[in-house]
Amino acid sequence: MSSRVREIELTRIRHDLIPYMPDALEIYVPVKARTSAGAQTLTYPSTPTQVVPGSLGPMGAEDTAYYADKLGSRMGWVATVPYGIAIGNDNRLKVGSRQFEVIGTDSPRSFQMDVRIMLRELL
Repeated sequence: MSSRVREIELTRIRHDLIPYMPDALEIYVPVKARTSAGAQTLTYPSTPTQVVPGSLGPMGAEDTAYYADKLGSRMGWVATVPYGIAIGNDNRLKVGSRQFEVIGTDSPRSFQMDVRIMLRELL
């Protein structure tokens, strides 16, 4: 007998997690634009590219140590979103009036229930 979880069971579990993600996370994907000098710049749209359910919490000590060079003197945060949400390292997130930049994500796994996004708050 196999102890592996079937894909249909994973889908149900992932769906059951969504009510436990009470925050609305706005995802902003940058748009590349060319300057008059021919250089490329990234600009962020004024409206979110996507709004997803999620939860936001402080980063733990182990992750804080791992991302210390990207955090500097700022506190780290972790956003948890449903499995399958695509997040790029150049994306920004907004929760309420607070804005964050992505500094990393967990490596995906086949049994993953959600996606953890490591964040640094923009001041």
